[in-house]
Amino acid sequence: MRRFRYCKHLNIEIVSRGVKMSQKNQSKVFYLLKKHRVMELKLLQKNLDNRSRASIFRDFSLIDYYSSYSHWGKFYTLKSTPSFDKYGIWHFDNIGFSKHGNLRETIIHFVNDSNCGMKHLDLKDRLQISVYDALLDLVRSSEIARVDLNGSFLYVNKDISISRIQIERLEKKLMLKTKSQLNNIPTWIAIEVLSEVIRESQATAEPLKIAARLSLRGLKIAFDEVKQILEFYEVKKNLLMK
Repeated sequence: MRRFRYCKHLNIEIVSRGVKMSQKNQSKVFYLLKKHRVMELKLLQKNLDNRSRASIFRDFSLIDYYSSYSHWGKFYTLKSTPSFDKYGIWHFDNIGFSKHGNLRETIIHFVNDSNCGMKHLDLKDRLQISVYDALLDLVRSSEIARVDLNGSFLYVNKDISISRIQIERLEKKLMLKTKSQLNNIPTWIAIEVLSEVIRESQATAEPLKIAARLSLRGLKIAFDEVKQILEFYEVKKNLLMK
């Protein structure tokens, strides 16, 4: 009976010491991150007597922190440190942190939260790192979807009903943009371009060739203007007007 009590009390003492040690290490991790703002895991280990990764992650579980979405998540900061921009992104030098989680979670959030879906370059500019491989993995794992819009991929919500709305919004946005640009082009130019398409019904409806034919007739109409008019009226290449 005495032996049982002794072991029991000894066990409580060991546990108590373990809790105190954990709290002490937790305080050290908090202090180091507070002092340096951002630290790599290896540097944390070095400052904590080369503690194991598992031990440090146990310490992390007792504090609020973010891990970087860049640099393979190797950098850490306290949740109170970042000053996030309107997208929930914060950079410390070239190290990126996101309030939405790691790189995959952040991409999923941006794609799903977007009114019109997002393109690779949009995400790359926002996150300041290459996201091509991450996008490919997310598409393959069906966590997001992508559609081919004239040779350019648009990343959208995996839910078809939501992605359809995103695509419709994008098409409307592009149409309004084209219409706005077209409003700056004189009406007579639009008439001449469309008349040339109809006149040369057996010719290829390509902006460069149409601009060249108009030039031969003494009409100096810019390639960009011809292109905008054809796109607005949805005149496709090799379309024969009848």
